[in-house]
Amino acid sequence: MIHQLISHWHSNKNIRLILGFSLILLVCLSINDVFAATGKPCTLCHPLLTPETEIQVTEWKSSGHAKSLETLKASPDAEDACLKCHTADYVFDENITLDNATLNNDCAVCHEDHISLGITADVEPTLLKPKNELCNDCHSASSGIPGEKPRSAQFEIFTGTGGIGVADSPSLHGEIIEDGCVTCHAPSVETETGRSVGTSELETLARKTSEGIFGKKISLLPGALSGPEKRYAAEYQEKYTSDTWFYENSERMRFKDVPPGVVMVEGRHKAPAGLIRVTLLVRGGRIHDLIITGDFHPSPYRVLKDMEESVRGKPCRVEAVDEEIARIFDRPEVEIAGTEVGDFSAAFSRAFQVLEPRTH
Repeated sequence: MIHQLISHWHSNKNIRLILGFSLILLVCLSINDVFAATGKPCTLCHPLLTPETEIQVTEWKSSGHAKSLETLKASPDAEDACLKCHTADYVFDENITLDNATLNNDCAVCHEDHISLGITADVEPTLLKPKNELCNDCHSASSGIPGEKPRSAQFEIFTGTGGIGVADSPSLHGEIIEDGCVTCHAPSVETETGRSVGTSELETLARKTSEGIFGKKISLLPGALSGPEKRYAAEYQEKYTSDTWFYENSERMRFKDVPPGVVMVEGRHKAPAGLIRVTLLVRGGRIHDLIITGDFHPSPYRVLKDMEESVRGKPCRVEAVDEEIARIFDRPEVEIAGTEVGDFSAAFSRAFQVLEPRTH
């Protein structure tokens, strides 16, 4: 009997789906009484429902929220008062202490818990507060004290308010972005496209993109990442999300030895792939040094360093930069999806436009 069941399980997709979702339903229905104690049932169901929820869970796992309590406990300045913003335990018990707190900031910090409320059907995604207010409770300085370093002053910086002895100066972001932080820091497929996107459409797009890269028809087979792929992904994430890497590639580190007579300017251009940003140090009408960053994904990653090296020392003219960038794009191994030579040239052109009034 057991052998027959296993055989049917492997051979019949419908049986796997029915048994799988039955198990999920039983788990979800049985956790009403333990949600407050565990705070973890959301990840049992949501990765399996839609591409949208799978993306959300995956992004949360790689975010600072997913290790907020660990980060706090590792700090020598940790105290119980910090738990309001560093653990989901605070949602269920405001008297929680560092000794008995166990949860990082999970879904319950921002979303209503529909399981504990007994709602298991026709669930609408519900936030505890409006999107433009959701992050403010923790990501703000709350109260500025002269002489002390402000903590988590992201809200004040975003809105240009709350400075000590400084007049309010609202930022452009604060004026034009209606939904606040989540617009950039918690994007979704649906909010980016303005419509619902199904699994079949994502599969079609993935197939079309892959065929464009490899130049032939491909088959998409269900399965997990292989061992080498998982190791590569872990190494990539560890390197490119580390504080060390960000600091080494920051303007503060890259531009730490700036000679006299240098002018710094910046140019931005929005390409289909995302924002392209160039920061230039200009001396004597030539590019002394520069940093190219943005939302695009170059392959291989080294191509950005090559692009910077190719225009370093060149005169501040679009045609001079355009010629060097075109050479980079002509390499057979280079791919920067969603961008063209003209997109990078446009970012440089805007930087040169900012430069003109400063050098006359």
